[in-house]
Amino acid sequence: MSKFFVKFDTKSFYFNVENDNEKGHTATVATVMKQGSTTDPVLELLKVCSSNVALKNEGLLHECTKNSKSVVKITNILIFDKIFLNGEQLMVDSQFCMYLKEEVDPGRIQFGRVKLHYPSSFKYSNFEFDIDNRAIINAISERLHGFAFLINGVELFDESGKINFISTIIGANKIPYSKVFLNYKGDASTKFIQVFNEVADNYEIEAPKMREKGIPNLETIVPSTYKVAYEYCKHLAISIFLKSLNHESIENIQINTDTYPYDLCDVELLMGGRKKYYIVFFTATMQDYFFLSLGKSDFLYVFQDECEVVLVKDVLSKTPIVEKFSFEDTRGMRKDLEVIKYSK
Repeated sequence: MSKFFVKFDTKSFYFNVENDNEKGHTATVATVMKQGSTTDPVLELLKVCSSNVALKNEGLLHECTKNSKSVVKITNILIFDKIFLNGEQLMVDSQFCMYLKEEVDPGRIQFGRVKLHYPSSFKYSNFEFDIDNRAIINAISERLHGFAFLINGVELFDESGKINFISTIIGANKIPYSKVFLNYKGDASTKFIQVFNEVADNYEIEAPKMREKGIPNLETIVPSTYKVAYEYCKHLAISIFLKSLNHESIENIQINTDTYPYDLCDVELLMGGRKKYYIVFFTATMQDYFFLSLGKSDFLYVFQDECEVVLVKDVLSKTPIVEKFSFEDTRGMRKDLEVIKYSK
């Protein structure tokens, strides 16, 4: 069955994120498909998608236009009743709706612009439809165990009414907006602080081996340069792990380490059509150890059927060793308490 992917704007469809900004910053729940002379090629596919419904229901059309602040035209309405998340079907009774809205007032600068809308609050019900976008979002959130997430986009199919949401987990529930989006490609100093919070300070373990093996473009490894060495090894470990995967059905690989530095997993991918999450660690030595924050420990527990810890040992050598640990594996490992939080 043929399908096509519709990419959503990054900040348009995210949930379980706490707004800690003084002004606004809510999800836009829309993606521009055409503006000026620029047109997303997927627009034509949306117009002929099998999930389009006839534009004859005045009540439904009114729901699509009631919040518009200018003169608009609804050109296409797509309704879905077969809801999938990362390839797995969600058992829901409600339908999901998206629609194309065109600006048709020649006196406005946005004249001719076309946006794909998918409002989280969209709800409409009659004898023919039972649309409740919020119910679908809640079902997605429940499947993702309440973690903060965004929808990267959706896959649409020849089969009428079928939609597959592609998600990325971006942090713990109610993570502050400013941690995710204010500088969402990551800030080195912020990421450095998080690194040391989680590993408690493994400098004395790793630095000697890093000096022995050498880090490209780094003359010395001292506390002030350790973050550069650490990040080089972390990226190298992820690359080594991905190369070690020998599975023909791997697709949709997402590396979250840089884009969302407060995420709880480093890599997401589909393996045999199922979502898998990986928390990646490294050691320049041959020691079997890694530091799991409380948040990542909870993540591993909640997603114990889908998540594994990856440890890349001897990461700077020509023959690194990749080991994987399930939640059950970690239960049998020795645990050392490195940090205790006191509060009053």
